[in-house]
Amino acid sequence: MELWTGNPHCQAAHDALVGILAKTSPFLPPGVPLGNRRQGNIGEFMAYHLARTGVLQHHFAFAMNAFNPLQDISQPGLDVTYLYFDQTDPRLDLMYVQEVKATGQLDLAYADKLTTDYSKLFGEDGFLTLNTRIQGLSMQMELAQSRPDLAERLINLSETRAQNCLQVRLVPTLIHERIGTAPVPKLVAVKSAITAFGWDPNHIAPWSIAMEDLLARLSRIAQGLA
Repeated sequence: MELWTGNPHCQAAHDALVGILAKTSPFLPPGVPLGNRRQGNIGEFMAYHLARTGVLQHHFAFAMNAFNPLQDISQPGLDVTYLYFDQTDPRLDLMYVQEVKATGQLDLAYADKLTTDYSKLFGEDGFLTLNTRIQGLSMQMELAQSRPDLAERLINLSETRAQNCLQVRLVPTLIHERIGTAPVPKLVAVKSAITAFGWDPNHIAPWSIAMEDLLARLSRIAQGLA
């Protein structure tokens, strides 16, 4: 389990995120409400940029909402997907699936929706399954990245049962208020619930990202304010 929090405070991370956002999109003008969709998008943006620090080794990342977090829509699909292709052995290729939830509730009940998200990967809706999403990513790899060789390797990660996904890693991520919350027991419960779907528990690594005054801070980030 990864536990991320400011030490001694969260302002350095806040400032870094504002600096990154300034290069990608215009900030929200004063008075425009953040809303649930933008709140979730900024959460994905935060998680993605933490992964970029090297915590998740990857060669490609797919994250529509994280790349344009201030849009007032939420694109469907996996929140953030990271792909690692080994230089010599395709058996060591890895796919990381990161679902992200951001909440200001101190009881962290919203984290249960992470379990719901992962349940869809082998659920009844064929448009939401892992294999369908892998197919979509492989097309992007082939057409947008001009890497048909890697597209084929990605397709090889498809499986019909969670317990057979030996090269897929799950990263359920909760972004929450730093003060007054207990993320560890909550994420342990989330991991246990996801394991019940057939996933190897060793392939599930929850993240906690804690920030003081989270909801107010997300609004300030969206406006480019310190």
